[in-house]
Amino acid sequence: MTRTATASTPVSRADAGSNWPGLDALLRVASRQVGGAPPREIVHPDGNWNHVAEVRFGRGRTLMLKRARDYPETAAERFENARNAATFLRERAGVTAPEHLAFPLLDGEVPVESYWRVPLPVLKELWPALSEPARERALRSWGELLARIHAVPAHGSGVPLLAGGNVRGDLEGRLLPAIRGVWAAAAGATERLAQAAPAAQARAARRTAVLVHGDMHMGNVFCTEDGEEVLCVGLLDLEEAFSAPAEADWAIMELMHGPLFGMPLPDGWLETARAGYGRELDPALLAFFRAYRLLNLGVNAAATGLDAHASQVAAAVGDEVQRLEALLG
Repeated sequence: MTRTATASTPVSRADAGSNWPGLDALLRVASRQVGGAPPREIVHPDGNWNHVAEVRFGRGRTLMLKRARDYPETAAERFENARNAATFLRERAGVTAPEHLAFPLLDGEVPVESYWRVPLPVLKELWPALSEPARERALRSWGELLARIHAVPAHGSGVPLLAGGNVRGDLEGRLLPAIRGVWAAAAGATERLAQAAPAAQARAARRTAVLVHGDMHMGNVFCTEDGEEVLCVGLLDLEEAFSAPAEADWAIMELMHGPLFGMPLPDGWLETARAGYGRELDPALLAFFRAYRLLNLGVNAAATGLDAHASQVAAAVGDEVQRLEALLG
């Protein structure tokens, strides 16, 4: 979810309560955490009160609410995952992450995520105004932040490639049927990736599991500013976080800031961030996670009629699978 509203429409408490049963009870809990004062205003940045709201208290405290109108069947698990990941980051890795407000479902039907907004900018917001030296320092800091997070084991060793563990089953049982239906150009590469998955899993099993974000890009990285000095200090939007090899974060990060997905960075940025990270990464696992992520993104593009983009992604998947097969021997 976008952290900063571009357009906000105030909503009265009466209107809010009629759309979100139980909201008043949640706000009473939040008010106690800020000294008993009621909220000053409630706004819905996206114009849809049934989805997102900002509840603004005094002294700069804002409670963010996300109501899972679009995907209620999986939202409770995703929201719990975000809470657990944020707690892990704050308490075990010592980095900044949102503090969630523990509260049951508001209306007994649609899950709601509630957390206190972290009053920090994200790297994507700061990037356009940074000088070249400041950008280089920020990228190194991003790598250093990931090194801090990945230094803390999450669920021990012998980690599966992906949450749930059965990556070949996911490729053959979920992705491949969908891809054959809407994106035939990627079907062959998907079959080959499924065949390579056991060997990739064997490499992953020799590594320590860490918390990976699941959607690592500049828009999800909190920063502090001191003049030209920008330091990366934390993460937000943790619904997709899971325990996996560290390569998953780096593969997604590379793709999101490559040429295909709207946030390209200049040549050399990845090497600079990796220098700040200072740890070795397995090239085969990087190739696996790049291919897997590309498949998930590409099938959505194909299903929504973005044929030219889907064609580009299919070519990239083929390159990654070929690279993976060569690395696995």
